[in-house]
Amino acid sequence: MPSNGCRNPRFPFILFLLTFLSASALLPAQERIQWESVEGADHYSIEFRQNGELVLETRSRESSLPLFLPAGDYEFKVKAINTFGKTASESNWSPLKISAPITPFIIDFSPREIHEGSENTFSSRVSGLVLKTEDSSSFLLENEEGKQIPLDFPETGLSEENQGENWKKITLELGRKAPSPGSWTLVITNPDGHENRMKNALTVIEKLRPKIRKISPGKIPAGNNSNVVVLQITGMEKGALIEINGPSDIPATLLNNDGEGNLEYSLNLENTEEGWYSLVVTNPSGGFDVKEKSIEILPEPPNPEEIAAASALEIDKKEPRPIPEYSHSILAGWHFSFPL
Repeated sequence: MPSNGCRNPRFPFILFLLTFLSASALLPAQERIQWESVEGADHYSIEFRQNGELVLETRSRESSLPLFLPAGDYEFKVKAINTFGKTASESNWSPLKISAPITPFIIDFSPREIHEGSENTFSSRVSGLVLKTEDSSSFLLENEEGKQIPLDFPETGLSEENQGENWKKITLELGRKAPSPGSWTLVITNPDGHENRMKNALTVIEKLRPKIRKISPGKIPAGNNSNVVVLQITGMEKGALIEINGPSDIPATLLNNDGEGNLEYSLNLENTEEGWYSLVVTNPSGGFDVKEKSIEILPEPPNPEEIAAASALEIDKKEPRPIPEYSHSILAGWHFSFPL
């Protein structure tokens, strides 16, 4: 009886891997045993035994057979059957080890929320990752409409740091296509067809351009520590930055935000220099708007003490009124003055 590896055309040449991935169901074509075809063979009969007991006998018209046995240690042999139903040749028993299927699982994904077009590199921790030269685990993003965007797993995408016994940290990259606004599911698929999905793994927020519509009041005197200013801004994203630029800093406290672009701020102008100030709104996605000379800080009005002092100073500066002389008065030579 010929042994494995015999290349006599009358006998099958058995090619087998040391380890196969298997499941209780039929596996994809890449998980199979193969042998050289035998000239004149009508089909092949394949027998599997475990612990010396025959557990399966099946047939194939091709010179290969997908594996569909449970995980375990087996032996198998192949018979070439001719058109008369007779065994033309057969191989020796060969060892076969079928391992349990590797089930992928996504532990986490980062970042979970981005603005449209702002990111193209992501990190993830996964278990059950398959890394082979010819075929490895694949990744993609899928939205609710079924649109799919592949994620590349570069050769340098496997991190050497923070690796667990059962999981790996990897880097994933977008190609030419970028996800549109909405919710996306991350999908990992192993070569044997097993997959895992992380729903709502990524949320893409529409990129907006803010627009400053209204600032009221536009003129405010300096000196007061509580001045309410109302702003109306459209296209503002969550986390937008609002700045007031000018001759000096203006501390501002948000009093109210109705979520529709109407905001109330309290400005502390106690130590603010007078002059023109500009308002700048910048969205996290990069869009911004600038309104030059939008707020004018006027000189600080005088307080009551300063008004009184100024009034007294003005009185002192007035020219004294001439005192009339009365030559015919019985009090000739005396001068009288009356309070004005």
